[in-house]
Amino acid sequence: MFTTKTAVPDNYLLESLLGCGPHTTVWRAREATTHRPYAIKTFRPAVWMRQTEAEALCRQIVDHLTPMICLRHPNLVSVYEVGRVEQSVYIVRDLPPGNSLRQRLEREDTLSLYEAGQMASQVSEALEALNGAGYVHGALTADNLFCGTDGRWRVTDAGFMQAAGAFPLYGARCRLLSSAPPNDLTALAALVFRSLAGYWPLHRDGTISRAYHLPAPVRNALHRALTGGWNGFRSAADFARALTLEQHPSLFRYAWRPAAATGLIGALVTLGGTAMSEKGVLPETAARKASASRTHQAESLEAGRPAILNLTQEDWEVLRLSVRRQGVALLTNATVAEVFGLTEAQYQEIRACLEDQRARVEWLVDAMDGGAKVDTGATMQQLREETGKQVLAVLNPEQRTLWQSLVETPLASEETIL
Repeated sequence: MFTTKTAVPDNYLLESLLGCGPHTTVWRAREATTHRPYAIKTFRPAVWMRQTEAEALCRQIVDHLTPMICLRHPNLVSVYEVGRVEQSVYIVRDLPPGNSLRQRLEREDTLSLYEAGQMASQVSEALEALNGAGYVHGALTADNLFCGTDGRWRVTDAGFMQAAGAFPLYGARCRLLSSAPPNDLTALAALVFRSLAGYWPLHRDGTISRAYHLPAPVRNALHRALTGGWNGFRSAADFARALTLEQHPSLFRYAWRPAAATGLIGALVTLGGTAMSEKGVLPETAARKASASRTHQAESLEAGRPAILNLTQEDWEVLRLSVRRQGVALLTNATVAEVFGLTEAQYQEIRACLEDQRARVEWLVDAMDGGAKVDTGATMQQLREETGKQVLAVLNPEQRTLWQSLVETPLASEETIL
C-alpha cells in the first residue's frame, strides 16, 4: 500500500489537501517568496518495495515528466517543476481554476449539448498537443478535467500514469490500476456520454445505441468512439468534430436542459441555464452589452421587426424553440440575458420569481407525498401563469414586445432543428 507522507522542497508551503488517492496526494501550496499558488502532486513508492526498485521508479517518473515543463497549451495545466525529495517525487503545476467535471456532474447531473461539445473539442486539442510531444494522458477521468469561469476546459495530470503506470517489482513487470480506460479517446467518449446521458455507458447492454434522447449524429459518434477507440476515429479531434458536425452552434448556445424529475411533477419546472458568475452577478459580457442591446432593440422595433443581436433566421427559430421548451426560465440563460439586455436588477428579480416557483412546487410534491389530494394539472397551470405574469412584469415594454414575438410567431420547422 502506498503512503500519504509528503515531502516537498522548502520553498513551497503546503496549505491544504486537495485530493488523496491510493498512490498520490495533491496539495494546494504557495511559493514562499512570490506567494504564487500552485498545486503539488506527490508520489511515494510503497514501503515494501526494494530500495533499488523504488529509486528506479522515482527516476523513471522524473525523467519522463521533466520534458513536460516545456509544454504549454491553453487546455493543459502547465507543469513547472519535477523533482525528488527524500523517497518522494513531486510535481509542481498550475492550480486549475473553476470546478472539476466530477463536481459539475454532482451538482448538475448532466451538461448541455453545447457544453459537452465544447468539452470534447477543447480536451481533444489538449490530447493532440500531448500526442505531438510524445505523451498520452493514460488516466483521463472526471477528476482531472476542469472548467473555469471563462468556459475553458483544462486537462491536468497529463502523462503521470504513463510515467508511473509500469515498473519492475521483484523481477516482474507490474502496472498501477486506474479507473479510466487506458485509451484516451475511449476515456473522453465515456466522459462525454456520462455528461449527456447521466449514466455511464455499457455497450454490452446497448446503453449507447439506446440513448434516444441524444441526436443521432451525437449517438453515432459516441458509439464509434466507445466501441472502436482509435479504430473508430483516427484522432480525438476527429471524434470531437463528428460529435458536433450535424449540430447547429446556436442550438448548443440555447440548448434547453432537461429538468430532473422530483416526485410526479418536479420535471415541469426548471430554472433554465445560469447567467451568474461565481460572485453572484451578471457576466461582464452581458453587463457590457446590455446598453447596446437595448439600443438595438429600440431601433429594430421602430422598424417593425423583432430585435435580436445580429441573429440569422435559423438562430431566431432555435431561440423560439428554446422559449417553447423552457418558458420564462430561459431568461436566466446568459446568452438570452444578453439578447434581452437584462440589467442585473432585472435578472435578480426574475431569478427570485423562479426560485419561489420551485419552492412552491417542492411544497406541492411534499403535500402529495403526505397523502393530500391535489389537481396537479390545474395547479401547475395556474402556477406557471402566475410566474409568467410576474416575470413579464419585470421586463420593460421593449423586452415584453420581443418576448411576445418569440412566443406568438410559429416555428418554420421543428424537425429541422432537432
